[in-house]
Amino acid sequence: MKYLETVAVQIAKDIASGKLKVDRTKSGLVNKITATVMEWDMILEVVRTGVDKGRAAGYEAEAQGFGELAMTPQSKGLIGLFRGQTECKKNRFGKSEVDVKTIGVLGAGLMGAGIVHVSIDKGYKVVMKDATNAGLYRGVGQIQTGLNNAVKRKRISGIQKDKYMANLLPTLDYAKFKNADCVIEAVFENIDIKHKIRALREKGACKIETCKGRETSGFVASVKSPIKDYRMHYFSPVDKMQLLEIITHPGTSKDTSAAAVAVGLRQGKVVITVGDGPGFYTTRILSTMLSEAIRLLQEGVDPKELDKMTTQFGFPVGAATLADEVGIDVGSHIAADLAKGFYVYEKGSKNKEINQDAVTLVKNYSLEPRGANTVEDQQLRMVSRWVDQFGADKLVKKMEEFQGLYGAPFKPAQTLVDMAKDTSKKFHK
Repeated sequence: MKYLETVAVQIAKDIASGKLKVDRTKSGLVNKITATVMEWDMILEVVRTGVDKGRAAGYEAEAQGFGELAMTPQSKGLIGLFRGQTECKKNRFGKSEVDVKTIGVLGAGLMGAGIVHVSIDKGYKVVMKDATNAGLYRGVGQIQTGLNNAVKRKRISGIQKDKYMANLLPTLDYAKFKNADCVIEAVFENIDIKHKIRALREKGACKIETCKGRETSGFVASVKSPIKDYRMHYFSPVDKMQLLEIITHPGTSKDTSAAAVAVGLRQGKVVITVGDGPGFYTTRILSTMLSEAIRLLQEGVDPKELDKMTTQFGFPVGAATLADEVGIDVGSHIAADLAKGFYVYEKGSKNKEINQDAVTLVKNYSLEPRGANTVEDQQLRMVSRWVDQFGADKLVKKMEEFQGLYGAPFKPAQTLVDMAKDTSKKFHK
C-alpha cells in the first residue's frame, strides 16, 4: 500500500508540473465528427442566430448556411463519391449464365479466411482448403472470431452465426472443389499452386476459376480456356474493406466478368473492373504515393509529422501508418532489414510509439531535400493525382517544378498538359 501511495503522489506531482502529459481528448468516430463539425464557425453562427433572434431568423440562417456548404469542394467531392459508389453497385456486364451458389477458396490465411467470412454470411456455400490442419484451424478461428464480434455488437444473433458457419466446409482435399461454381485462389505467389488450380478447372472440377494475385497476362495465355480467367483483388481486412478490384485480360469473356462482379456485389463490395497491368489500379496509385512518402522520411520528416500532413490533407490514415498496415516494402535495400513498421504496436493499445530502429535504418539511407519543402509541397508530392479541384494549370506547374527537382516520376502526362491549356476540360462534370 505504501508503494502504491508513493507512486500515486509522484504521478500527481508530475501531472501538476507538466512533466507527465495526460491526453483527455475524447476518442471515437462520433467525437471526431463532432470536433470536425464544430470547426465550421458557420454552424455555430446559425445556432447563435436562432437563439438570439428567434426561430424564423434561425431557419433563414440555416437555409443560407446549408446552401453555402452545399457548394463547397468538400460537398461536391462527397456527392461525386456517392454517385461513383452507386454506379459500382451495378453489374454493367449483365446477368451471368452461371448461377454461383458454391465457392471454393484456396488458402485459409488472413485473406482467404476474410473472403470466406464475407461469402458465408451472404448465403454462399464455401469450401475452404488449406495445405495443413494448423492453417485450416487458424482460418476457421478467424472467421468464428469475426462472427462472434458481430454477435457481441448485436448485428447478428447467435443462431444466425451458427447458420453462417454451417455454410462452411473446411478441407485439405482438392477433390472437395468438384461442385464449386468458382474457385478463389488466396495463397502466396506460388506458380505450382496456380497451375494446379487451373488444371482442376480444365478437368471440369469447377466452372469458373478466379484468382487473387499479381499474375502476368503471359501466364494467363498458358491456360486452355482463358475466357474463364480473371483476378479478384480484395483488400485486407476483407470483412471491413469495401473495395474489390476485378481484373480482366483481353480474353476474358463477358459472361465470366458478369459472374465475378455478381459474386463481389453479393459479398457487399464496391466493385471496379480494370485491365491487367502492373499493380492493377489501386496498388499502382498507392505505390506511387508511398514511394514519395518514404523519400520524405529519408529527407528527415518524422513519421508522426508525415501522418499529420496526410490526414490534414484528407486521408483517413497517415502515410507512415498506411505503409505499416499494407506491409509495403520500403525499398529493397531497407526491406531486408526492417522487421517492424514505422511504429511499435501493442495488442490492446491504441497508442503507438515511433519505432526508433526503423528511424535509424531510414537515416542510413538519408537523402538531402532538393527543394519544395513546405507542407503543401510535401503533400502535393505524395498526392498530385487529382485535378479538377486544384486546377490542371496549377498542378502542371507544380509537377514541372517537382520534375526539375526530383526527376521523371513527376513528369505530367500529356492529358494533364492538354487540360492545363484548356480550362474547360475536366475529368468530372
